[in-house]
Amino acid sequence: THWFTDIIPRIKIFSSKFKLSKIDKFYVPSTKYKFQIESLKYFGIKENQLITSERYKHIRGKQIFATSHPCFHLPMKVKKWSLSFLNKSFSKNLYKNKYKKIFIDRDQFKLIDLDNLEKFKNYRVLINENEVKDFLLSKGYDIIKPEDYSFEEQVKIFSSAKYVVGLYGAAMMMLSFCKKNTRVLEIKPKLGGNEFKNISKLMKLKHRQINLNPLIKSTTPQNGLLLCPIEKIEKEIDFFR
Repeated sequence: THWFTDIIPRIKIFSSKFKLSKIDKFYVPSTKYKFQIESLKYFGIKENQLITSERYKHIRGKQIFATSHPCFHLPMKVKKWSLSFLNKSFSKNLYKNKYKKIFIDRDQFKLIDLDNLEKFKNYRVLINENEVKDFLLSKGYDIIKPEDYSFEEQVKIFSSAKYVVGLYGAAMMMLSFCKKNTRVLEIKPKLGGNEFKNISKLMKLKHRQINLNPLIKSTTPQNGLLLCPIEKIEKEIDFFR
């Protein structure tokens, strides 16, 4: 989430005054994930131009440029201009008549031990994930695990989707690339934030939520082990029609 609300919009801010070609090196917080490097390539920024703060905590140069923060370190305060910039920069092609309905698969159920749930209470996991996936498959949904796709493919998938179902989490940031009136169903811990609902509001998507109490109280408000009744999902996707 932070990469697309905190980092990429800085390119827009800088480019409003200067040319990116003026810069020799770009100091970024991370290059751990392939989507980070792939997204920067859209702006002509090469991997060998990147310096990551994960490796270098202090840098110096003859001239250093820094921008103001696009959303004050709070994804909930992301601005419409940031999302419009993301959409304009990345949403160029669609998959026609493909990926109309998608479920964002976090695939984290395998990480927990059902016989020792207390140990995993601070994870964010849909306990009946497999049941949810089977139900949605029966309704014509494709199961999408974003990290299995290139960044370009992810953008095309979300740009093409008319219905999106997913668990609260960073992958929901891809809603920024959905088209107006896309139907979104977000399953989330009751105390989780509304940053993705806010993105939907700014992008004029139809956003619904299923808010759930964790099975065991988590010390991290936005996390928890969740059990989502299939009838709740069925009711919400029926509302989409």
